[in-house]
Amino acid sequence: ADRRKATDSELALLDRHLSGIDAELAEEEERRRALELAEAHEQAVSTQRETQEGLVAQLRRNRALIETMTEGVALHRIVRDAAGTPVDYVVTNANPAYEAHTGIRPADAVGRRASELYGTGQPPYLDVFARVATTGAPKRIDLFFEPMGRHFRVLVVSPAPGEFATVFEDVTAAKELERALRESNAALVARNEELDAFAHTVAHDLKNPVSAVIGFAEHLAPGPEALPEEERREVLDALLRSARKMQEIIDALLLVGESRAAVPLAPVPLAPLVEECLRAFGHEARRLGAEVRLAGPWPTPLGYAPWVERVLANYLSNALKYGGRPPRIEVGAEALDGLRVRVWVRDDGRGLSPGERERLFVPFTRLSRELADGHGLGLSIVRRLVERMGGEVGVESAGRPGDGS
Repeated sequence: ADRRKATDSELALLDRHLSGIDAELAEEEERRRALELAEAHEQAVSTQRETQEGLVAQLRRNRALIETMTEGVALHRIVRDAAGTPVDYVVTNANPAYEAHTGIRPADAVGRRASELYGTGQPPYLDVFARVATTGAPKRIDLFFEPMGRHFRVLVVSPAPGEFATVFEDVTAAKELERALRESNAALVARNEELDAFAHTVAHDLKNPVSAVIGFAEHLAPGPEALPEEERREVLDALLRSARKMQEIIDALLLVGESRAAVPLAPVPLAPLVEECLRAFGHEARRLGAEVRLAGPWPTPLGYAPWVERVLANYLSNALKYGGRPPRIEVGAEALDGLRVRVWVRDDGRGLSPGERERLFVPFTRLSRELADGHGLGLSIVRRLVERMGGEVGVESAGRPGDGS
């Protein structure tokens, strides 16, 4: 019994000792876990600190990059109404190049709504910008911004929901160069087409008088005495007419080249030019029994006198060719504004149909083979000369015989 009591006492003592060991082990485990948690927290704090420092460094690098970019950069925030519909956007930041491209200082732009900032009443291109800010899908657009009168190439991206950034550059000079190149190419194409038509027309029209000269010369080859006097006279008259026709075509060719040159403009007294043209056509006017009425007084337009004279001569020539029989012609002028003058030549011929009026000043176009021959150059050259002097050409006709043009 005594031995059992002693054993129970030893067991109790051992039990208490083991319990103490368990408690110490639990405390040690708790301290270890606490230490691990502390180390993990410290590592997390350190990692977060490094991440924040990296982000700050990255932001600084990005800011430095944006600040030195030659393209304009602006950040914006979409403004929505109570229903969540985009109604405007606000500039939240902009780089220095923003001012170079828009003429607006960043300090004057930040915090302002686009509808107010750009003076348009409505936020420009809101639908495009709101779509990018909502979907996050970037967009490239080329646009002409009318309030500034400039062309821009714009990249739109969304750095965060409800926000968008624009990276843009002024491409107005490039657009103007493209337009100039297109116009130049179009002019070259038109010039080539004109030269083709020109060569065809001139070759065709020179062929007739040249063939006539050859034919009449062959007719005279046996000797003038082989022909009766009357026939010989007819052949010589025909030769002269063919030679004059070739001379007219050559003069027109020279004038085409002359019309490409730059000339000085100066006040042009019309009265002496009209008188000179009438003297030049005096023989033809008398032959046709033409009546020419001058509707003065004569103002003084700004132009180039040799070209003005050629224009008047062409109009008078057409009036004699296409006027009535005998022709009744009126020549007049009236001041319009400043140094601009309207000059007209009116005839009493058959007039022109709407289709003929449309083709009247088109190069190498003949409107009448029945009344007179032509080489299709006259009025197209007139148009070129007048436009080179800053003026316009035109025609008025009811298209009724006797009312003329």
